[in-house]
Amino acid sequence: MNETTDKLDYQEVVPVETQAAVTASQQQEIARFTRKKPKKKKIIMGAVVIAAVAIGGAKILLAKPPVPAVTTVGLERRELVNQVGVSGVVESAQGMQVYSTVSSTVNTVNVKVGDRVSEGDVLAQLDTTDLELDIAQQQSSIYKQAQLGQLELEAAQRERDYLDSDLQEDMDSQLVSAEHALDAAQRELNDARRDLKDNKDDIDFAEEVLLDLERKRDRAEDALKKVEKELKKAQQNGTVTPELEQRVETARDNYMKAATEYHEEDTSFDGDYSMYTKLYRQARTAYETALSNYEIAKQNAGRRLENSEDAIRRARLSADQSAAQYTLKQLQNRLEDSTIKAPIAGTVTAVYAKEGGQGSGLLFVIENTDDLVVKTKVKEFDIGSVKEGMSAVIKSDATGDEEFEGRIERISPAANKNAAGEVQSSGSVEFDTDVALLSKDSGLRVGMNVRLNIILDRKENVFAVPFEAVITDPEGKEIVYAARPNAEGKLIATAVPVTSGMETDFYLEVSGEGLQEGDLIISDAASITDGMEVQDLSSALNAAAAVK
Repeated sequence: MNETTDKLDYQEVVPVETQAAVTASQQQEIARFTRKKPKKKKIIMGAVVIAAVAIGGAKILLAKPPVPAVTTVGLERRELVNQVGVSGVVESAQGMQVYSTVSSTVNTVNVKVGDRVSEGDVLAQLDTTDLELDIAQQQSSIYKQAQLGQLELEAAQRERDYLDSDLQEDMDSQLVSAEHALDAAQRELNDARRDLKDNKDDIDFAEEVLLDLERKRDRAEDALKKVEKELKKAQQNGTVTPELEQRVETARDNYMKAATEYHEEDTSFDGDYSMYTKLYRQARTAYETALSNYEIAKQNAGRRLENSEDAIRRARLSADQSAAQYTLKQLQNRLEDSTIKAPIAGTVTAVYAKEGGQGSGLLFVIENTDDLVVKTKVKEFDIGSVKEGMSAVIKSDATGDEEFEGRIERISPAANKNAAGEVQSSGSVEFDTDVALLSKDSGLRVGMNVRLNIILDRKENVFAVPFEAVITDPEGKEIVYAARPNAEGKLIATAVPVTSGMETDFYLEVSGEGLQEGDLIISDAASITDGMEVQDLSSALNAAAAVK
């Protein structure tokens, strides 16, 4: 809801006959936090004005010519303020809740509510007997394990150095034995290859002889078959002769002799050739076996190196006390946390720690009482007009009419949510807003309820009139009527063109060349025309108040 403070004196119409004069201060004071803006530049006249017109005004008009009675307001320059009224609670802009995570007995509490403390001041001391014992035990364990780990590391390193030395000096027994066997196999293979090569000429000659004998045997076989065929044919014809029989016998002898010679030569050739090739193949197999054994020995040596490196790494891990050091650090942190210190400078506003009680949970609240902020809420209707950096006027019941300066520091980007984290769908939507208290030595304290007027707009030294005083003429231009005396001393309504400006809840800024400071501006000009004689009831009210 918008609210307005307008520094303006005004009068309401009260008949002279009633003598119920309203004091000037009652007419001028408008409650700052309860005003409402009239709609369409209309304000409903108060009940006392209606009564004045109905009762007192009737007597005047019956006795005189019908001159309209009006109320006026003197035109003067003033300050206009457009504002939003809210309420809030004073809190510290910088506050800390001091917790302890150490479950230990509180030995001493060094502060009380109201004490001022500096950052780092000791607020309380928790019992540390058990923690100190745990720390000593952990330190002893770390030292012992570190020594054992160092010994293991040195032993693993020595083993690695020995192995490196053996490999560099060819002293590794398995690798050296495999290497010697490989060298011997290589020599035997070379000898077998050389023997095979050296006897190749004899083998080639023997092979040629064998081929000749094979061809000789084949010719003898062909001759035998041919003569046997002739013999068979002669036997069928009955023409067998002794000569033919002799020829068959001779062919058989020749074939048997050739076959025997070939068989004997072939047997000799296979024996010689097989001996050389067999020796070569045996040497080749032995070499391949020795080479494989050598590779395996090299791999085994490599694995021994890897195992040695693994042993060194394991020894280093064993010597590494990082995990134990981390546990020790946790214990030392708990020991340090057992001394409860002030995280900020300020005033102790709450003490929950009790000597002999448990030291875990919330123990103290420290707040900077010299740096205050008002926590308030702005309704959805007004949030579009309120901006960060705007000024605010703060008042409280405890400080009376004294006003304090404030400035909007933060407006929540989202509306308030319920416990489920959802924006409230029913009721008024509000936005959390922080207003910094700029006035020093205000007397306001943390927890006080205050009222605030957030200043949306402000203009100084401008003319302003009630909303209903501004109307539009037949041409659609804005005008006000000034009640100005003519030569006969009668008040005549004079139309004055104006341009409207800033609006507040009750008043409207106007400007125009025809305006004169001190003009009596007719408050309700709806039934007034230019040049009409009017009667100013405000003068009668002022006179009645003076008489009283």
